[in-house]
Amino acid sequence: MDQVEPAPGPLDRIYRPTDLLLHPSGRYLYVLSSNFDGRYRERDGGSVLVLDTEAMTLVPDAGVRIASYGAAMTLADTAENPRLFVSARGNGGLFALDVAGEGGSLRCEGSTSGAACRLPGPGRDPTGIAWLGRRAGPQGSVDLVAATALGGTVALLGVPERLADTRSVRAAGPQGALYLRPDSAGDGFYVGGRFDNFVIEMGWSVDEAGYPRALGPRGRVQLPSSVVDRRNPFPESRDMVFSPLYPQAYVALINPRGLFVIALDEDADGRSTRRVTGRIPLESQPGRFVVAATEEVELLYVALPQENSVAVVEPVSSRVLERFVVGERPWALALDAERERLYVAHFLDNSIGKIELGADHPERGMMQHVWPPGGAP
Repeated sequence: MDQVEPAPGPLDRIYRPTDLLLHPSGRYLYVLSSNFDGRYRERDGGSVLVLDTEAMTLVPDAGVRIASYGAAMTLADTAENPRLFVSARGNGGLFALDVAGEGGSLRCEGSTSGAACRLPGPGRDPTGIAWLGRRAGPQGSVDLVAATALGGTVALLGVPERLADTRSVRAAGPQGALYLRPDSAGDGFYVGGRFDNFVIEMGWSVDEAGYPRALGPRGRVQLPSSVVDRRNPFPESRDMVFSPLYPQAYVALINPRGLFVIALDEDADGRSTRRVTGRIPLESQPGRFVVAATEEVELLYVALPQENSVAVVEPVSSRVLERFVVGERPWALALDAERERLYVAHFLDNSIGKIELGADHPERGMMQHVWPPGGAP
């Protein structure tokens, strides 16, 4: 009896979401459905869907199917030819999707299939991805996209309008890399992950045509090393966020558990002296997190997947101010600072929730299901 091949991933349903990205207008929220348990076909079981945050519904026929096991997204927010870049472990590649309709629609060469928009990835199991800007060259503009893979490879891609002309350079990175974060100066990025107790700072350069010329490490930040959870004996650096108020960054670690403060200092000769200067302890393993800041106050919103909650952390005092109860296995967060709202992707609930953050909002701190209506299907 012939085996029946699984169906492609749905475009009207969220399934195992692993990342969220808010369009700069705040109107649209991009949701990365990963098909992480392989329910759908591997080559096109994942998808990027578009949620209208005003109507609180998925935009019909606005998503694109991609490979399964999607990991992260990054947006080339430009006036002309904006693009959404996505990493997907299912076929070891990256995807460059066209953003249309003022952010409300995604396409791959006019299609809902992303197969034609696949780019060469950094190696097996690509994870972190970040858009580093667009360069103007004699033959047209080139998007610079950095990506990393679980196997320890980092790549810098130059992606022109014609995807087949993409060029890249590669370098060694940390083993088990999970994320990639551009630095605040815009001339480098940091990579961290599962197996190594350090974060690598990478530098890069481009040639006259705007394409990548060189990529390599220019420093590392040593992280603490101690085993708290013996079921997972690795350091497992989950995420990194830069402070908008202070010359420092925060890194989420599993072993030892907590958020660690990294001072982004330089010596008199301009050489990096990055180092860990503090720890914010947490009672549960941290996941992804985001930062919100006014002119004087900075808060960190930290997903706690094992607790099904989001912690509100004040880094100056190293205190957890409060916790918001959310759905099952909060995995990714997206902050709408203008509307004072936090979106939460629930990995096991297959749902998206929102939390109002405004001090005067009558439903402040109470998670409300956005999609599907009424909560998990």
